[in-house]
Amino acid sequence: MTQSFLFRAYLKLANIYRRLRSLPLAFFHRTRTILRRLWVITNPLRAIIAYPFTWKRLGKHIQQVWPGDNPCADSRRAAIFAHYDPHGQIADYVAHYVKALAEAGLGIYFVSNCRMGKSGVFESEIAKVKPWTREIIRRRNVGYDIGAYKDGVARIGNAEDLESLLFVNDSVYGPFFPLRDVIEKGRALSADFWGLTESAVGKYHVMSYFICFNQSILASRRFVKFWKRQLYPLLKSEAIICGETALTRFMHKSGFRSRVVFRYKDFIESYIEGHGQKHLGAAVRKNRPVDQYKRYIYESVRINRKPLHITQSFWRELILSGYPFIKRDLLSTNHIQVGNLASWISVIRNYSSYDADLILNHMRGLEKPSLRDITADLRYGRSRLPWPNPIKMVWSGDDPCANSKRAAVFFHYDKSGIIDEYVVHHVKELAKAGLRIYFVSSAKKRNMLKRQIEKIRPWTCEIIHRRNTGLDIGGYKDGIAHIGNLETLDGLLLVNDTIYGPFSPLSDLIERGEALPADFWGIIDSPKNLPKERDYFIQSHFIYFHSSVLRSPVFRKFWRTLPYFKSRRNAVRYGEIRLSRLLIAAGFRPRALFEYHEIAEDFVSSLNIKKVGSSKSSNAPLKSSNAFDALRFYTICYKLVISPTEWFWDHLITSGFPYLKSRVLRNAAIKMLPSEGLNYHFHRIGEDHETIAEWMQAHISIWEQIIRRHSDYDTNMIHDHLNRFRTPKSLDV
Repeated sequence: MTQSFLFRAYLKLANIYRRLRSLPLAFFHRTRTILRRLWVITNPLRAIIAYPFTWKRLGKHIQQVWPGDNPCADSRRAAIFAHYDPHGQIADYVAHYVKALAEAGLGIYFVSNCRMGKSGVFESEIAKVKPWTREIIRRRNVGYDIGAYKDGVARIGNAEDLESLLFVNDSVYGPFFPLRDVIEKGRALSADFWGLTESAVGKYHVMSYFICFNQSILASRRFVKFWKRQLYPLLKSEAIICGETALTRFMHKSGFRSRVVFRYKDFIESYIEGHGQKHLGAAVRKNRPVDQYKRYIYESVRINRKPLHITQSFWRELILSGYPFIKRDLLSTNHIQVGNLASWISVIRNYSSYDADLILNHMRGLEKPSLRDITADLRYGRSRLPWPNPIKMVWSGDDPCANSKRAAVFFHYDKSGIIDEYVVHHVKELAKAGLRIYFVSSAKKRNMLKRQIEKIRPWTCEIIHRRNTGLDIGGYKDGIAHIGNLETLDGLLLVNDTIYGPFSPLSDLIERGEALPADFWGIIDSPKNLPKERDYFIQSHFIYFHSSVLRSPVFRKFWRTLPYFKSRRNAVRYGEIRLSRLLIAAGFRPRALFEYHEIAEDFVSSLNIKKVGSSKSSNAPLKSSNAFDALRFYTICYKLVISPTEWFWDHLITSGFPYLKSRVLRNAAIKMLPSEGLNYHFHRIGEDHETIAEWMQAHISIWEQIIRRHSDYDTNMIHDHLNRFRTPKSLDV
């Protein structure tokens, strides 16, 4: 009975899934945009509707209280620290923050919205903050940080006896500098209450993650009246509108003055003064994401008069000015797409003595798949439902580079489960370059693969067999998930078996790549100046990521939410291209050892092509010693979408490129011709489609001569692989 019910439910879900996948991709993007706009527009309405309708707004929510060691027992300055963790844990960065507050001479009331957790997790965690607090209070998770402040004020009782009361929460990482200096700056301001930063988004207010009330407010009845009348908000938008914003407006109406240490206006004026329009115009022409983000900031504040989130848009300028924090949601979600966020670790380490590992350790715990991430797979057409684990079996290798902090995920696919000699040679060269190799295979015949793994066991760390799903980008995803902690690595290489080689030592190649001024690099990129510049990417058959990228939540979230694609087109578009686009948008710098525009310039300069007939005629045909060279010349001039590793393979190898794409030799030459864009130019070359195909086949047949001329690579390994397939006769040498 139960099994039949579950099976029927599964069939219904699968049917809904198939129907959703049949919808066009643009439908999901448009629907998501509309829903997001509706959610933002209805924020005030939802807050008003939810305001009076719940019993949770009334009553007492404090459940347990533990006394602390109270190192500042004689201090008349107190702080209420609002904390929340879904697992009942107190992170190390929170303990560091509490300690810094105690060292600044504040008596701390630590108010946590955590549950007790399994086996009393929270009770075992309070030892981290007990030496620095007066009281540790655990309450129901009701009302966000505003609710915690309300119960903290009620717990203190006689707030008028205090000299000052500080409200802080765990929504920021830090402090990077001693808090005593920042607090003294705030106390020196001529104000009744003050904060670190202000917000001009929506209604003006002093941001409540760090806001201090002086004696003049604490002694008034208006302060007590506000917190007695304040209900526990149910929505985050309500906590901002009816809590954070209402607090500032209520105090202003009561006649109290507010100030902030880091004024929004000062940063806007200094930014406009330091980034003139001429400078920004020249910077944007470089087409760098960081410069484009600077232009966006300039246009927002100078032209559109659009208020910005100071703690997110100007995070770097704030830290350089002595601001001791960075917002937690800026690093975890970056929902406003800040373009210069890639350097946050270097900024913190260069300008402070703060241990950035406290932030990294906490961010690891935030990266868990949500229902939102799983349902997002429908937009890209996942090959199967999300829950089956594609990894079937793992074998350990001899791991000759066990102490290396550089790793490589090598993806392999063979329908028969055979590991060819050219793959063994490739893996061996990677191991000689000092890389720990995780060999991920999607071979269909596991029994054959078991007999073949002895070929590569001496050079690999682990050999992973998985289902044949998701193509090479899916293999990379499972290999990265199997490695686990990427933060411990100095570099990660993704490479696959779609290339023959290397024709030269990889150690020299990797040293050249690591010397590039880049956060991630590849052996070759795609054409830059195509009509769709957004499709620029580093080709994924050989792409290397430095530690700055591996520690980024953008990189880890990409692989965590990446679906398994069925078609090669989707794998390239939403996997290979999208990876480069996301990293570039996050501010990471890409580079390639062999850049397409340099290859094209060298190729054109080496040709001997001239027009036949009148030189004034733009439609005059071209005459060349090789019609295929003339065709390649046209692909450059007219910016046609081509693959440089397939169309310029001979020129690349001559220039020192260490690989040859297997697609060049395994596919018939006629399949290399794009279906659109070239037929129009055949008459200009003076040849027809069939003649061009014959030229291409004749040109590909000299591949072995070119490789032997420029390297000592054993081409018999390529022949052995090609002989297993029914290759065109024109490829025989």
